[in-house]
Amino acid sequence: MTFGPLGGAFSREDRLAMRQAAERRGTNFEAMRAAVRVDFQRLEAALKAEPFDAEGVRLVLADMRARTLKRMDIGEHLILERLAKMTPQQRERFVERLRRGMDRMSKHLEERNHGRGPGDAPPPPEN
Repeated sequence: MTFGPLGGAFSREDRLAMRQAAERRGTNFEAMRAAVRVDFQRLEAALKAEPFDAEGVRLVLADMRARTLKRMDIGEHLILERLAKMTPQQRERFVERLRRGMDRMSKHLEERNHGRGPGDAPPPPEN
């Protein structure tokens, strides 16, 4: 489970402890990955169908959303539990790592967007 800079701000030990806590509660990460693979197979089939299977695409996207929300709920609980177990000094180090991760993400997005603002159209392709 990843949560961008938030997840990356946890130490390796924290991430391992959260994964073990999730597995003790019955979270099966391999089953989650398998479900994602099946979702994409279903999506591909619906997209290739003739005539176009809009309802099939809608159903797959709804299933994907439901699974994503479930993973987010699991992650939110694990994050809150882990943060509550930290000392003030550990939380301060967490905040420092989070800030660095957010800075890296912002820089990456700025570079990727070449200085364009939100909603600006990308430049036309070069011929």
